Amino acid sequence: MPSKLLRGHVKIVAVEYDAIANPAAPTSAELNSASFAYDISCAVLDDYTLNFTDSDTDDTLTVCDIGNTSTRTFVNYEAELTGLRDADISDSASVYNTFFKLFMAPDVKYWLVKRIGPAQAANFAAGDSVSLYSVSTDYPTNNAEDGSMLSMTANFKSLGDYNQNYTLLT
Repeated sequence: MPSKLLRGHVKIVAVEYDAIANPAAPTSAELNSASFAYDISCAVLDDYTLNFTDSDTDDTLTVCDIGNTSTRTFVNYEAELTGLRDADISDSASVYNTFFKLFMAPDVKYWLVKRIGPAQAANFAAGDSVSLYSVSTDYPTNNAEDGSMLSMTANFKSLGDYNQNYTLLT
């Protein structure tokens, strides 16, 4: 009988933009690096957006077309992550403070990497399927809603480079 994959099997990592030598073939060593790859999974609320959206299309018809045509032109993706805030802003080991420090300023480039499957805490390894999205930070939004924990929404601008469902070789 099949079983459902539950929460706790999603890993979201922010990698400094220039830290991946070849985004077409990232390595597990690059994605696991404590120097420039930041596992922010446990700070991110589960209503995050990090996926492809509808592609842009061109519906131009020629005299030879029979019926309507639609040609995909540009691939689109969107990223928006909301992370909790830490009560102790001086705690340098806090994943909440890491999230805040990474995304608090505009115009900082990152690769956002998403893996679904293995347990969240497991390191990236050969055979893992990952998706990479190049983004630049935009101005964040501080959220203080009645009855909710304080959070910050990190807004991103797409840079247009991506690598969807890449299987890590090393």
